[in-house]
Amino acid sequence: KFVLVSLDRRANVEIPQGTLALSAQGRPLSMLEIRPSDSPTALPPDTQLIGVVYAFGPAGSRFSPPVSVSLVFEPTDLSSMDGGEELAILRYDVVVGWSRLETSVDAANFVATARTAHFSQFALAALQPSSSSWALTGGVIGGAIGAAVFKKAPPEVPATPMAG
Repeated sequence: KFVLVSLDRRANVEIPQGTLALSAQGRPLSMLEIRPSDSPTALPPDTQLIGVVYAFGPAGSRFSPPVSVSLVFEPTDLSSMDGGEELAILRYDVVVGWSRLETSVDAANFVATARTAHFSQFALAALQPSSSSWALTGGVIGGAIGAAVFKKAPPEVPATPMAG
């Protein structure tokens, strides 16, 4: 597997060996990045941002099978919550807006993880229990010809350009 970690060490992506990785234009990826978003898209009103919005890029990159995105939070990030909220990773899409991803939360280690088939902006958010507007999203993209295939890489690689 290949793991890319943000410079602040609060966001990462884990890419399994053999994953097909394509740019939004359908070309093999030659680099990846994770950074706090320069211009984060506002979250819906029924959510509370936990931490910051991250840009995983290049935006629109696609993966088959889906990759795991993890966002780390601090106990103090949850101080304004009343306990009824649910933590979830949200992914932004220019067509549909923010979508909730099926998220597992490791409360003991303060990390939330979700799977995604493409890169965009990601945010950890507290969802109000009364909100019924959040549908789980997911999906797997089909195989592609000429895709970058991640085979072997060190267990952790800092957020710098990489060779395909």
